[in-house]
Amino acid sequence: MQKIYLWASKIILIMSLTACGGGGEGGDDPKPPTDPITPPTTNTAPSLTISKAQVELKEKTSETVSFVGKDSNGDSLSYLVDSNNIAVSAHIAGSAVIITANEVENDVAAIVKISVSDGKATTVKNISVKVLNDIVIVNNPPVLTLASTYTMSESSTGVVPFSATDPEGEPLSYSVKSSNSYVSASIVGNDVNLVSSAVNIDSMSTVEVSVTDGVNTVTKSFTVKVVESGDYTPFSLSWVDSENTSLYVAQAAQGRYKFNIQLGSVSLNSLNVDVKMTPDISSVVDLDSGEIVVSTNKDTLGKYSGVMTVSDGVNSQVLSFNIEVYNSNRSPFLDSDYTIFLNEDESKTISLSSAESLDPESVRIYEAQPFQIVDGDSSKFELTYDNTARTYTIKALAGSKLSGLLFYVYTTDSYGGWAGGIYEAYVKGSKTPLEVDLEEKLILAQKYVKQSQEIERLGDFVIDALEMKGILSQKEAMIERLLISDSRYFSDTLSTNKLNCMLAAVQKGVVEHKTIQFENNGVFKYQEGYICNVGEVETFDHGTATATTNFYENSVNYAIALNNIDEIKNTQDSEYLSVQGEDLVQRVNRLAQLLSTTDSSFQLGDVFWNRMNDIGNGLYSRFVGTSTYGSYNNGVWTWNPEYKFLGVATQMANETVNY
Repeated sequence: MQKIYLWASKIILIMSLTACGGGGEGGDDPKPPTDPITPPTTNTAPSLTISKAQVELKEKTSETVSFVGKDSNGDSLSYLVDSNNIAVSAHIAGSAVIITANEVENDVAAIVKISVSDGKATTVKNISVKVLNDIVIVNNPPVLTLASTYTMSESSTGVVPFSATDPEGEPLSYSVKSSNSYVSASIVGNDVNLVSSAVNIDSMSTVEVSVTDGVNTVTKSFTVKVVESGDYTPFSLSWVDSENTSLYVAQAAQGRYKFNIQLGSVSLNSLNVDVKMTPDISSVVDLDSGEIVVSTNKDTLGKYSGVMTVSDGVNSQVLSFNIEVYNSNRSPFLDSDYTIFLNEDESKTISLSSAESLDPESVRIYEAQPFQIVDGDSSKFELTYDNTARTYTIKALAGSKLSGLLFYVYTTDSYGGWAGGIYEAYVKGSKTPLEVDLEEKLILAQKYVKQSQEIERLGDFVIDALEMKGILSQKEAMIERLLISDSRYFSDTLSTNKLNCMLAAVQKGVVEHKTIQFENNGVFKYQEGYICNVGEVETFDHGTATATTNFYENSVNYAIALNNIDEIKNTQDSEYLSVQGEDLVQRVNRLAQLLSTTDSSFQLGDVFWNRMNDIGNGLYSRFVGTSTYGSYNNGVWTWNPEYKFLGVATQMANETVNY
């Protein structure tokens, strides 16, 4: 209105000047203003329409409210959204507002404001939001497992085990009562202890066991039969290992429980046996071997309790046990050898068989990412797969001789998870039969040396961690690494040099000039020549300065090479040195203890020097397969809790070991 007022003022002023003669001489008519005056345009605030003004949603959920903004003046519009409560967040996505409810302890109300502006005026719309607390606290009653019947002779004692758990983990308390005076009952631990009086005839009593978590109480009863004994001798039933009656197993594994039976008047074949599992899963009792076997499958998960009741018609004995089945989702690594030898232009097809899978028949190549090249020239190899035939194929292409390829094969199964096993392909280059054979043995021996270095790799990792945490200085860490290397001088120096020399000779057919170090009566000596090992026949003619090719086709040289490979493997297995008053094992244990005292998350029991274990498919390990560190469960290696970290050292020593 101010602009209109000023414009009107100018008109009034002009009219006044006209009436007064305009201030000019002769009373001439005034001239109109030279600049035309344009009336201003009136601005109208933009409009805003929303699809809903009230929203109700549960915590951790979202809802979308669409909106439309318009401006009659054609101005460009901008939008803002804001919430007055941190329990509700909102943002604009295109022509909608996404409203998200955060986690709350109680129902919460909030206002979300949407505003639209043309730069001059703003229009606001409110959305009322109610967030509902979705957590409902329900106290579940305890779970009580108890035998239904028990038979005992007069003037005797008996024990009826029971198990009780609370879903919320609340502490439980128990009570027991008997319906007749000739049977008294008390609870000791998780057992109902019974005492029977003398009776003239067989008598029955009902015993009730109650368990409460302070809110809910569960009561179950069992019937006790007291038998007039005469000359009857009862049997006895007990666990072989009473400390091992609660097992923790993977899906598709078995839980095994050993027990003893001391027979009385009734023979073994005349005993009646009943096993009840809660919830129900497959179980078998073998009285002859004294074993309960609980079999799980891929659909079995959670905690199960079992009660075995054995009766001779007069007396009953009960043993209770528990099993917890966890989702193992074991990676379906393939059973094939991890080192694949090929000739140029040769293909090999590998079956997708896997003992690691809980459902072996369902193992397939993971099609989203079937293969991954880790190292090597992939242009010299071709990898394909056929999930219908359940195979994959690797082909060495033309020009691939003496090439290697390190690659992952990714597999999946009916569980839906996926995992990769790493494999190595090597294309042989030797030409004669003995050298072809020796070439493979040398490649595998090189891998054996690498596999033998688990303790060194464990030491390297611990030193790295100590240096990163500032416990060891850079210089101190370097000294420790060098001392570990000195302890295993055989791995990185003598063994590796010999193997590299022999492999190069096989690949090229001739040996380059070498200086050989050997031990003679405790003294290291040196021998120069065109050989790799002491005692080999030199094929180099110094007169003509030429060498005969196919050095290891010579039977003497071939035999010496095989003997040296065996010596190298034995050296890796058994030898390390004490350096500066500490041997390799002592040094690594000291460093690991130092790390554990400063980092509580790192806990490792003492490691020991063990010979290499053959763990299949051309793989070896000091740790895997050694009972100190773990055990096999249905063919699957499981680390003991304090030694789980050794799986990292095994992986570092040989990336093809999937632990």
